[in-house]
Amino acid sequence: MNKRFANFKIGTFLILLTGIFGSWNHAEDIGSKVYILGNELQADYIVSSWGAGLLENDADNSPYLTGQPDPAGKMAGMALKLRDGKNGIQLGSGKWYMHYEINYDYTDSSGQVGELTVPLMANVFTVVNLSEKPLGKERKISALDKDIKSWEARTYTIEADGPFTVTSVSFQYIGPNPPEGMKVRKIFFSQQEQQSLNQNSSIKNTTNLSPVVTPAEKAGLIDLPAPEKEKWQQIFMRTDEQRAKGLRGGDVSQNGTYIAICESDPSAIALASDLGSIYISYDGAKNWNMRHKGINANGTQGVAFDPKNKHILFCLGTKSSEGARQKAGDLRNKPFLEEYYSPLVDGIYYTENDGLEWKLVFKCSAARNKAQHNYFAFDPRSFDGKRCLTIYAGTHTHGLIKSTDGGNTWKTIGLENLKIETVILHPLNNKIIFIAAYEGFYKSIDSGSSFKKCNDLPNEILWGLDLSKSKPDKIFCVFGKAGVYRSKDGGDSFEKLAGAPEQDYRRIACSPVDDKIVYLDGNYFENKPYHSWDGGETWQPFESADGAVQEPGQLAWSADGLAAHPTERLMAFANRPVHKTIDGGKTWKYCSDGISGMRLQVRTSAAFSKNPDIIALTFTDLGPFITKNNCNTFIRNNNLERFEGGLSGSAMAWEPVKGSKKIFITIGSWSKQMLRISTDEGQTWSDVQGAPKGLWYYLAFHQQNHQVLYAQVRVDGVHKGYKSSDGGKIWNELEYVVMAAASKNSDIIFGTDAGLKAIYKSPDAGKSWQKIHDIVYQAAVMDCDSKGEKLYIVTGYSVHVFNGSVWFSPGTQEGVMPDIFSETRFGCIAVDQGKPEIVYLTYLNHYKGRSSGILRSLDGGSTWKNITYELAPINAWMVSVNPHDGTAYIGTDNGVFRMARPTITKQLLNSLQSENKTQPANIVRNPGFEEYDGKNFKDWELSWSLRDGRGKVNSVFTADTSAHSGGNALKITIDPAKEGNFWYVQENIPILAQTKYDFSAWIKKESGFRAAIAINWYNAENKKLNTENLIELLPNIDAAEFSEYVKEIISPEAAVKATLMLYVDWLGTPADHNCSAFFDDIRLSQSLKK
Repeated sequence: MNKRFANFKIGTFLILLTGIFGSWNHAEDIGSKVYILGNELQADYIVSSWGAGLLENDADNSPYLTGQPDPAGKMAGMALKLRDGKNGIQLGSGKWYMHYEINYDYTDSSGQVGELTVPLMANVFTVVNLSEKPLGKERKISALDKDIKSWEARTYTIEADGPFTVTSVSFQYIGPNPPEGMKVRKIFFSQQEQQSLNQNSSIKNTTNLSPVVTPAEKAGLIDLPAPEKEKWQQIFMRTDEQRAKGLRGGDVSQNGTYIAICESDPSAIALASDLGSIYISYDGAKNWNMRHKGINANGTQGVAFDPKNKHILFCLGTKSSEGARQKAGDLRNKPFLEEYYSPLVDGIYYTENDGLEWKLVFKCSAARNKAQHNYFAFDPRSFDGKRCLTIYAGTHTHGLIKSTDGGNTWKTIGLENLKIETVILHPLNNKIIFIAAYEGFYKSIDSGSSFKKCNDLPNEILWGLDLSKSKPDKIFCVFGKAGVYRSKDGGDSFEKLAGAPEQDYRRIACSPVDDKIVYLDGNYFENKPYHSWDGGETWQPFESADGAVQEPGQLAWSADGLAAHPTERLMAFANRPVHKTIDGGKTWKYCSDGISGMRLQVRTSAAFSKNPDIIALTFTDLGPFITKNNCNTFIRNNNLERFEGGLSGSAMAWEPVKGSKKIFITIGSWSKQMLRISTDEGQTWSDVQGAPKGLWYYLAFHQQNHQVLYAQVRVDGVHKGYKSSDGGKIWNELEYVVMAAASKNSDIIFGTDAGLKAIYKSPDAGKSWQKIHDIVYQAAVMDCDSKGEKLYIVTGYSVHVFNGSVWFSPGTQEGVMPDIFSETRFGCIAVDQGKPEIVYLTYLNHYKGRSSGILRSLDGGSTWKNITYELAPINAWMVSVNPHDGTAYIGTDNGVFRMARPTITKQLLNSLQSENKTQPANIVRNPGFEEYDGKNFKDWELSWSLRDGRGKVNSVFTADTSAHSGGNALKITIDPAKEGNFWYVQENIPILAQTKYDFSAWIKKESGFRAAIAINWYNAENKKLNTENLIELLPNIDAAEFSEYVKEIISPEAAVKATLMLYVDWLGTPADHNCSAFFDDIRLSQSLKK
């Protein structure tokens, strides 16, 4: 809390709580010790709600808090909790009352006031007396009235007498029908039961109560809103030094792509990240909040505020696929870009409520790269009182696009074949537009009707472009290693700046206040930010910068984006982590609190010692971090030697002996790692020469015999299982690939064959094995209960549960719902060994976008419930459960989060069933053919393969703009000169035996030939179960326009997979011309009918 307030002691009368957000200013004419609400949200308090909570202003600019119920409509409310290390609101002796005003929105979907009973209110008020004994409890208050236009004054009586210190207060609705929103304002404490706040209040300060420091939450952890009082807490890899400074920590880690400052309110700053999506700060970068709800693209590349309205933002969502690693040559390649582009989620996203919700308004994309990424330009002259109506945006797939309705609709206006990186509108002439593209520098003087290219610049990719609003004819361009160029005549001619550093520079930023101040930054860590104070004639590197958490005390930070402050001459911000300079680039200070992107990759990326406060985590690219205070702060050994050029850690294990300091980790590149050991809690490490080198997926100690360890390693592309019997020195290959061990009897282990499809169990630590099952897709992760009686397997597309005799694959009816891509792709599974009925399952669909987060089962996998809450949408790469307390840890592209073990109640068990069971999962992959680019399928796992009855390819497959839905349909064209039947086949569709399925498809065709769909059933040995050659689901179809065909089918006994066939052939004499059939939206899903 602000020191001025922390030292303030008050006795009788009142103290305002409306200043609890940090910036404490004296109110005029009220009294010397009364404070009013400032602008720094979350500076001293954690603000959470069971939905969404934020700070707003009335029409008269009076501040208030607002919150909405969670999507399920459960209990709604807001809570204000002190951050660790902050002093409470200290109240003197005697009786105290809390006063506040409340309003709400109790309207239905049509905007009319509803007739349902307005629920009761409750306050949960927490105070601490001098002995630090909690005194507060829940107290019900009478129901609100139904006038949604008026504020109601309320009073809450604190049960105990002072002195005491306020640490938190919440406002909650009680009952089944919460309103759509709540507003609270004018919160203050008084020793008068009836107290009004007015300009003539008399404030007296008589008590000499010493301050009481009462931690409300563990430092470094932020509560995120969730229903049922469950909370995900974000864990930051902050250092002891950061903690001493009162910082929460924030590393960014994922590549930043752009940083934007709102012109009308420079305290509003937004950050785009290639995999971490969007973060927003409304207090000048002191505190950041993750804001990506509605953005299903993997990451964002470029973000912008409406210059006249800080609540409106735009960003460009990109696929950022892990499978689309790029090289410089690819960036100019149009087919490569089209393959990289995801038409389902890539494009321009828009929000008008501070990023709390985003919507996709235009489908387009841009290749992932290191460039300026200033894609948006707003015409301030088009401001209509709420937003700028005219907006330009640059893309890599649709050229320059323009909106004239505030971003609701867009159309291409030119430069269709360019890959645009920066769009700038001349600040004094809205007809002049400047463009930086891979193909060079372009200028328009007629609002984009025509463009002229400047030809006296290098024939290289133009990565960045900027100008100073103080002298807009002075323009700077950066061409990577080809140099920095400057124009003094508005872009008609350029000169190379001889004094610029000869490095790979990609971004440039000019001070809008002073054209002589320019900032320059480059590609990755080797190119440090430079600054010029003479308009680019000479350049100097920065002198000092706060070290990032990845490299504490060092200057190894990467400036992935620059933004000069719109009004402060010497202030600018740089990305990754976010830093701020107030001296024109000479020194940079850390201001990245709340941003994280360090990723845990596999289940054994977390290791738990016997001391519950000591935990080790190992990250992709960064290796191990260790906490000795239960994630309050972390320690990293910065002298850890690289292997294969990298420090990526994928697996680790802590010896399960009380007081042991022995840890194993894997270190190396993304594809090859070696095993290392520490016997001093990570202070020093040494190589384990007898261990295999490869990509490690699993590493675990035998819980009873600590000389035994198990591992799964991919060596030269082949998965292998290993075992060490001498404490990790020598490793021997097992017959099968070990992937899980029982915690109460670690002789029991589970594994697969090298193909990862045959499941085996060993009762004797790998000496003998028994085959127990076959699965269709490769096993990715396994875990078992503590006794080894129940096994859980995750593949890329399915989850399997084995109770010792029966296999079960939970689906829609059990709460395992498809993600936005109509798929169920999973990343990891983990069992709570202390409560083995609790199991966690993560969604991971990073080849397409952000998925559905994490599921939890409280009954051993029989039913599941999504517990992602406000983290959604998100890809969860791993989940691991602390064996001491059952806390679940998940690794995401937004960092590490954890949640406490739930208390299992009948109410929780009864609520397990998903609320969206009317939409069962479609188990057909790529059902709408959207992953087809006109030439090749992007992902072989999604492909429909072409078959020909005579072994010939006689058909053509093209995208069809008249598809039933989406952008594509399967078009099979047959030639009358060629004979035979032609099939498109999808194999290995996982199904359950003796299960009812609903099948449907949309088809249209010409007459004169047959179009049909068939299915074949197969068992685990790949033997076809149907006696006839084909089971025709839809025989001969005749539909001139797209029509839907539906059929109910039942899978046979022993069936584990199916093959769908879409086929055409001639009926009698072939036609005298080519004929075509179109297939779209093929669906096969478990029936909800019993």
